[in-house]
Amino acid sequence: MRNRGLSPDEMTTSSLLCACRSSYGLNHGKQIHSYIIKMGFDLDVLVCNSLTALYTRYSSLNDALRMFGEVRNFTDASSWNSIIGASMQQKQSLEVFNLPKLILVSHVNLDYVAATTY
Repeated sequence: MRNRGLSPDEMTTSSLLCACRSSYGLNHGKQIHSYIIKMGFDLDVLVCNSLTALYTRYSSLNDALRMFGEVRNFTDASSWNSIIGASMQQKQSLEVFNLPKLILVSHVNLDYVAATTY
C-alpha cells in the first residue's frame, strides 16, 4: 500500500491489527503499533481497542493495560468492555476488581454488556 503512495489511516491500521493472527502476529502488531505512533493514530479509540485486543490475544496483558491507560480519558463503553474482557481472559482477578473504581471516576456510561460482566 505504501509502495503505491497510499498511507493507511486509522481504520486501515485497526483492520491490520485484527489480521495479526499468525505465529508472527505479535511482532507484526508491534511494527504496526510503531507506525500508529509515528502517524499520530495512538489516541484514536478504535485503534487503541484493536491494540488492546492484539496484546490480549498474545497474552500480553501488561501491554494491553498500558495502552488502555494511555487513552483512558478518551475511552468509551467499547474500550471498557475490551479491557474488562482482557483482564478476565487472562485471569487477572485483581485487575478485574480494580476496574469498577476506575469506571466510576471516568464518568463513562457503560452499556448493559459491561455492567453484567461483573
